[in-house]
Amino acid sequence: MENKGKLLAQLAEDPFTLVDTLYAICKPQCDEREITEEEFGAGVVGNAIDTATAMLLEGVMNLFHGEKRRAIKKAIEKLNTLQQKRGEAMLKMLDDPRLAAKLDADFEAESAQRLEEVLKQLDELTAGR
Repeated sequence: MENKGKLLAQLAEDPFTLVDTLYAICKPQCDEREITEEEFGAGVVGNAIDTATAMLLEGVMNLFHGEKRRAIKKAIEKLNTLQQKRGEAMLKMLDDPRLAAKLDADFEAESAQRLEEVLKQLDELTAGR
């Protein structure tokens, strides 16, 4: 069951794996409509990814019965809870003023370093004149 849990997590967390899996499932219909894998992938963006993830995981769950179904349902619920907590933590981190201050400081330091490099190259070019 552990490998199934890893696969469910990968499908829920990795949009590339999800889109590849969805394309494999939909390939006969895509072939009929002459939709390439790239075109299919380009069409699965934004809310469509969330909807597709939920529907695919529900479909996987519905393949099983009894205890296996309950176990997979619980795993999906746990994944959803973890994703929500991760998203909330990410938003909290992004709202932290220390992050903005660090990014500003890093940008200033990098800009100053690049300016010095450019000035040094200009000095070297004009020193020979």
